Amino acid sequence: MKKGNDLYTKKSIVYVACIIEELSSGYNEKIHSQCFAFHNLGFQVYLYISRVDRCVCYEVNKGRMIEIFQKKYSFPFVLSSVKSKNIFEIFQKKYCAYLRIREFFKNLYEMNLSKKSQIIYIRRVIPITNILIEYLKKLKRNGKTIIYEYPTYPWEKEMINGKNYFLYILDKYYYKKLISLVDYVPVILGKKINLSEKFIKIRNGINAQNITTKKYNHFNDEFNMIGLGHIRYWHGYDRVIKGISNYYSSSNIKKRVYFHIVGDEKEIPRLKELVKKYKIEKYILFYGHKEGNDLNNIFDLCHVAIGSLGNHRQGLDIACPLKNREYCARGIPFIISFNDLDFPEDFPYIKKIPANDSAVNIEEIINFYINIEDKFPNYIENIKNYAEKNLSWEIKLKPVVDVLNIKL
Repeated sequence: MKKGNDLYTKKSIVYVACIIEELSSGYNEKIHSQCFAFHNLGFQVYLYISRVDRCVCYEVNKGRMIEIFQKKYSFPFVLSSVKSKNIFEIFQKKYCAYLRIREFFKNLYEMNLSKKSQIIYIRRVIPITNILIEYLKKLKRNGKTIIYEYPTYPWEKEMINGKNYFLYILDKYYYKKLISLVDYVPVILGKKINLSEKFIKIRNGINAQNITTKKYNHFNDEFNMIGLGHIRYWHGYDRVIKGISNYYSSSNIKKRVYFHIVGDEKEIPRLKELVKKYKIEKYILFYGHKEGNDLNNIFDLCHVAIGSLGNHRQGLDIACPLKNREYCARGIPFIISFNDLDFPEDFPYIKKIPANDSAVNIEEIINFYINIEDKFPNYIENIKNYAEKNLSWEIKLKPVVDVLNIKL
């Protein structure tokens, strides 16, 4: 380690993520990447996270997550594909979730990792409750440095649009108290706003070297697009479906166009209904969750990727979604409808479309790709190189590390 980084060796971080590890592959990848980035910057890192039936703690060591602690919950998460309408069952499930959160923080406190670390880094917990507030108070009394990350900020509209009204009320009630207890608040902004010095503006990053680069697929008779992620209303994939419907309704069909949707979540049934309504089932393919070689093969087939096309539905005009970074790391051009500040305005491998609910013009997307093929024969390598040089978590977490250097 370089002499300038000697100070880091004396520091350690406990990263706290109250998500369910087995059910949150996308978020899990981000959290692991952040932990590895802090480790690469010279910190000793511990990750404390939840599973379906237990909480676990890992120590980051030489590029691996080594489990050092686990404890089963009294009330494990109930997996169910059927949404209950029974009031008693809904209440019971919510109450068990509350008890699990209580056990999660109780076990964290009893494990006493804070003895090993001055810094506690907490990814946003939904909802904020008295349990979290009490834990923060204990940390404060022990003189710990508390960092609380908001992956989306401002956060209110996302919860309201998701119709999580009860959780929104809880968050709103405890928000000011939480902010008063923590030392720093890293935020990924959705709009330009003025914030106090306690807030640290960051952007999403990625471990580009760990993501498989797509293979080249020359555009002939078929044009394939991919949309990836936990599919939500604000991703705007309905705009692509409407665009494909318009394309096949016209008399100017030159190529067969397909849209491959990889992911799950509650938006999928609505999209399937839309596809059925337009009678284009043959051209829209739903895969559910995919990873590894299965996911790589779909990317190899596709020519462009679809980023978020509905951020305006959340009231956001800037964003830095993880999916954009994964697209870039795979070397595939992509389409967005907002400003992503990690990419210059003249970046030739992104097409920006209007931030409204209009149907996507498929002909324009095809022409966008044809232009890239013509002008940039090495476009896959160019896009991948950009990701490796500009989008790493080590770069994105630098504002947090700089503040900690001064604080500690």
